[in-house]
Amino acid sequence: MRQTVLLVEDEPGIAGLLRDVLEDQGDAVLVATDGVTGLRRVRTEHPDLLLSNIQMPQMSGAEMVRAIRAESAFDSMPIILMSAAATLGEGVPSDGFFEKPFPLDALIATVARLLDLARAPVHSPGG
Repeated sequence: MRQTVLLVEDEPGIAGLLRDVLEDQGDAVLVATDGVTGLRRVRTEHPDLLLSNIQMPQMSGAEMVRAIRAESAFDSMPIILMSAAATLGEGVPSDGFFEKPFPLDALIATVARLLDLARAPVHSPGG
């Protein structure tokens, strides 16, 4: 089953490259260019995974992620953040972080792993 990745990236060249790479892996890719649009698309499109830059205009990736995690409908959606900054910063809940530039194969593997985990059936204890 094809899964949907929401890519939030304000640099067109990076967004295009990542979209192409993810689509080559069989994922459907939605693109937003800032945190405000990214947050709106999460709420309307319900992607299976969010891949977002941190440093963006209007609303940073960190602010967007905090808003997403505050909504119970999205508290288990896998989130991968990326930035040219060497650290993520405190209080930003995510499932992965990549410092730019990063090896594409590592990103692809992380996206695939998190999508597989998200797709796996949840078993209750003793069930």
